[in-house]
Amino acid sequence: MTQTPPKPTRLDPTALNGTPQNHFNGPDFATTAVTPQNTAVPEPPSSRIQWRQARYWQSWWPNLNLQQKTTALAILVGVIPVAVVGVIAYVITDGQLRQSTFRTALNQVSTLNNELVLLIDDLYREVVDLSQLPQLQQAGGTASQPALQQILEKAVSPDPFLQKNPHFDNLAVIDLNGKVIVQAGQALSSDRRQADYFQSVLGTGRPYISEPSQSTAGDYTFTIAIPVLSATTNQLVAIISARVPQEELRRVIDFTLDGTYETEEEELEFYLFNSQGIAVASNHQDEVGETLEEAFPDLSLKLQEDPTQRTLVAYDTHDGEPAIVALAANLPLAETYGLNWRLGLEYAGDNAFAPQQRLLSTLWGGVGIAAVVLAIAATVLSRRLVQPLERLAKTVESLGSGNLEVRLPVTGQDELARLNVNINKMAAQLQDLLAEQTLIAQQALRLKEITFQITAAAINAEEIFATTLPLTRESLVCDRVIVYRFDENWQGTIIAESVGVGWPRALDATIYDPCFAEEFVDKYRQGRVQPTNDIYKAGLSECYLGQLEPFGVRANLVTPILVQGELFGLLIAHQCSGPRQWEPAEIDFLAQIAPNWD
Repeated sequence: MTQTPPKPTRLDPTALNGTPQNHFNGPDFATTAVTPQNTAVPEPPSSRIQWRQARYWQSWWPNLNLQQKTTALAILVGVIPVAVVGVIAYVITDGQLRQSTFRTALNQVSTLNNELVLLIDDLYREVVDLSQLPQLQQAGGTASQPALQQILEKAVSPDPFLQKNPHFDNLAVIDLNGKVIVQAGQALSSDRRQADYFQSVLGTGRPYISEPSQSTAGDYTFTIAIPVLSATTNQLVAIISARVPQEELRRVIDFTLDGTYETEEEELEFYLFNSQGIAVASNHQDEVGETLEEAFPDLSLKLQEDPTQRTLVAYDTHDGEPAIVALAANLPLAETYGLNWRLGLEYAGDNAFAPQQRLLSTLWGGVGIAAVVLAIAATVLSRRLVQPLERLAKTVESLGSGNLEVRLPVTGQDELARLNVNINKMAAQLQDLLAEQTLIAQQALRLKEITFQITAAAINAEEIFATTLPLTRESLVCDRVIVYRFDENWQGTIIAESVGVGWPRALDATIYDPCFAEEFVDKYRQGRVQPTNDIYKAGLSECYLGQLEPFGVRANLVTPILVQGELFGLLIAHQCSGPRQWEPAEIDFLAQIAPNWD
């Protein structure tokens, strides 16, 4: 292996020119615009706040390290798609749940309306059946009061054997003058001349169902009035009235909903609105008497915009709380009895939005779990990915600070591995270049010193050799430096030597090369410098090798000594420890010493 001289391992700022390099990172006054103080325009507060916010975000992100940035980006890249997909799924599912809830609400309203129609029909038929009793049709208003009283009491009796469904709280037979002939149940006024149902039946001779109105007791009732016709003349002889309390309406609707109306914390509320839009029945007694506008303001506005709408369902608010509300007109009652009643259902917000809330909770829970999992995975992966980059950055920083010995480990064959290889090559090249420049600088100083010594020694050759040879050997870090002088036959004798400890001395030895005069004299006269890295691989003759081997020579560097243009001898550097690759700077250095001896 070729032996090379020691090379510096760290960059010395003073190695090249002896002057440390200073770097000033202050502002560039040549390119900095200066605004006169009296021309500055103050920024509006909003612009200043926006500018500060922009500066904050601009300074926040660059201050994060690479691992923090990659972790944040990995979490964003992983969480954002999950959140987007979750939001899309939520929107789609929420729409489907809304439609399903709306359909359910409309179906329930339709069912309740049907039950309400059946109830009114049943009540109507019961009163019609009473009006067609032979006792009334035959005798009319002339029947005895005890007989009529007994008939009516059976109709309103709570005894299930007498009457299965005691829906009425008052039954009365009224003569054509509005005077009550007989009544049963709750005692009411005996003068019915001003009652709307009496006036309607008396004027038309047709059955009539009144709008629910508030009684003196505060609750809402409606009355079914049926004409009593004579069995012989078919003329109106009396009117039978039956009053139905709101309790009956509420009981039927509650039974249909399979709930109770005693509790005030229902998940589902119903409202029966009369033709004037007043709630006349509800499973919440305190809501009775509210107007449609008060109960369902949003639906009321839609109904005002288009009064022909029969069915409405939407999100609304009641008492400031969100709810799903369905409102439907009862067409059979309107067409048959002229009753423009509407039935409303309200799903309390907590119950109505429970599926969406569970879905949203599941969504955000999934996003949160995904974020945590991704954060852990991103931290681990980013650490594995960023650590080589951080090592690379530290290595480059170390190289920049002058530590040229540092190297990067090379594992794998990816782009990062190739980058590490190239950085290692660059560091080696910088190290070699620095070593070469340092060597040149050192040799220049040594050459200057040698020149000074030669000048001081005047013309005394022994002093010149004694001074310059040790300095030359020390500068080249070689094992031996000799002066080889020719005689008139071009045989050479070693007249001066500087040799390291442990190597044989060659002073006064004679070395003869029979081919030298013919092949090399003219070349050396012309200034030839001959480096030989390994004498055994240079093609030298066996005879010449035999003369060098006693002195342990493995590599040599030969330069001519010219005196007044004539070849005086050779200045030779020997490397005995092994082969050596002579550097260009070393060759130039030795070639510059001999001319100083002329």
